[in-house]
Amino acid sequence: MGGDGTTPKGMMKRRGSFSGMSRRLSVLFSGGSGSSGDILPCYYTNTPLKRGSSAGTSTNVQKTCSKFDRIKVPTGNFINLLIVGTMFFLLLDSRSRVQMAKTELASVEEQEHLFESRMKKLESTSQELKDQVNQLKDARAALEKWKKEDKSGLSSTPAIASNGKKDKNPQLEELYKKDQAVQGQVAHLQRKIQLEAQREVIEKFGEGPYLVDLALEGLGRIRLEMAPLHLMPHTIHVFLEQVAIGLWDRCSFVWNPAHMILASPHVKVRRSRKGKTNEDLEKMQEKLDRDRQLSFVKSGFGGVSFGEYTNEYPHEKFTIGLAGKPGGASNFYINTQDNSMLHGPDGENGADPCFGKVVEGFEILKIMQSRTKRKQEEGWARDAFMHPIFISSARVVNHHQK
Repeated sequence: MGGDGTTPKGMMKRRGSFSGMSRRLSVLFSGGSGSSGDILPCYYTNTPLKRGSSAGTSTNVQKTCSKFDRIKVPTGNFINLLIVGTMFFLLLDSRSRVQMAKTELASVEEQEHLFESRMKKLESTSQELKDQVNQLKDARAALEKWKKEDKSGLSSTPAIASNGKKDKNPQLEELYKKDQAVQGQVAHLQRKIQLEAQREVIEKFGEGPYLVDLALEGLGRIRLEMAPLHLMPHTIHVFLEQVAIGLWDRCSFVWNPAHMILASPHVKVRRSRKGKTNEDLEKMQEKLDRDRQLSFVKSGFGGVSFGEYTNEYPHEKFTIGLAGKPGGASNFYINTQDNSMLHGPDGENGADPCFGKVVEGFEILKIMQSRTKRKQEEGWARDAFMHPIFISSARVVNHHQK
């Protein structure tokens, strides 16, 4: 109401519209103009009603419409309220999504931090192992020196002289004890690295068996299956990580002596050879190979920390071995004959890790063995492939995707 007791102008218009609607409905339902039996909707109840259907219909509609006449409908305020409510809901939803994204990001960062922590721990353990191995070498070298210089004719056991009597040389006994202690520490660290590697493999690659597909350019696919994880966990971990990172992509098999086929970080040159001399191409190749070898080192999986080996998985035909000394070059090879003696503990350079075998692609191996070699070269180069066989891709295969 206005201050003078009158109804506001806007409200009068709304009430007038409702009154007009009431009168029109009264006329229609009282059998006024229009044909009998037409169906008309009631705009307040949304219920279909027959025109002139009953005598009491008009009265009922008039009462209903009169009730609605008294309702004040603030249409503009309702729309504004609806808009504000919608915006508030969208704001809450966006804040919820942002919070979820922050939580996921924090989880990813925590996993990355955990992985980095484990890698640092593994590197620290590996370095500690290397230091212990160096101490062992020094102790053994000193022990051998004492044996040669000792005039009493000691046997292999430093505390026993050649005549069977006890030797009272305290320095030699001390060196012998130190040698035994260092050997025990080395064995403990090696086992620690193996347990950590086994856990990392299961966590990242799941339960075995672990398969690796090598796609060879122009030849097809060779499938490798890793040895049982508990036998060679450290070597398997290093190799699977190398493959997963993509370090073996575009590398190649380069050497083919009679007993094996060896792969190395020799990268295929993809750039155009047009207008380049042989010297230019050789420099490009050397740079690519050097960069790839550096990538192996920077990855933290450049090689194994120690020469892992077990007699339960020897270098039989079509098994896979890891070439080079611990911490050295990352080369692996496929045994094309039984090399248990040559690459085992009784070999010239000690045992190489043997960590898997070929399970598919034997026909491709035969083709590889028949490829032309550089027989005109001197030394080991005589057995190098004239044209390296490139690995277009190397992939870890889920065992469910066999």
